Amino acid sequence: MSTIEEEFEDYLAHFGVPGMKWGQRKRELNADNPNYTNDQRKRDKQVYGRGGAKRINKNLNRGDSISTARGSEKLRRDKVLGRNKYVRQGGKVAGTLGGVVVANVGISALSKVAKSSGGQKFVSKIFGSGAGPAISSIAAFANTPAVRVAASSGAAYVGNMMAGDIAVGINTRAGGYDPNRKY
Repeated sequence: MSTIEEEFEDYLAHFGVPGMKWGQRKRELNADNPNYTNDQRKRDKQVYGRGGAKRINKNLNRGDSISTARGSEKLRRDKVLGRNKYVRQGGKVAGTLGGVVVANVGISALSKVAKSSGGQKFVSKIFGSGAGPAISSIAAFANTPAVRVAASSGAAYVGNMMAGDIAVGINTRAGGYDPNRKY
C-alpha cells in the first residue's frame, strides 16, 4: 500500500481564493506604496469613501502619482455627482410646488372646520365656551390672500430646501455615486 504522497508525487496545487491569480498575493491597502501614508489613506476614505481609497491605491500600484490617482477618482466622482445637479433642481421645483399646495389645502381645511358647528363645539370643549367664535374669526383671517401668500411662501421655502436633498439622496442610492461600491 502506498500513501497519497507517494502516489501523487508531482502535482500542482493552488491554495488561494477563487479568482486569485497565480503568483499574486492579496495585498494590504497600501502594501507597495511607501508614499501613501495611513493619514493620506484616511483622508481619501473621508473624501472618496473606502472604495475610492482602494481605487487610488490601485492606481498607485500601477505607477501613477498620488495627485494623478486622486485626480482620476475626483473626475469619476464629479461625473456622477454632476448628474445630480439636475435632479436637485427638479426636486426643489417639486418641493416648492408641493409646499404651496400643502399650505393652501391646510388653510382651506382649517377654515372649513373652524366655521363648522362641529369644529366650534370641539374648540369650545377644549378651550372654553367663548373660544368657538374666536377660532372662527382666526380661521377667517387665515383665509385672507395675504396670509395665504405668506404661508405658501414659507411652505415653498421649506419644501425647496428639503426636497432637493431628498431627491439627490434617492437618485444616489438608485444608481448614482457610491464611494464604497466595488466596480
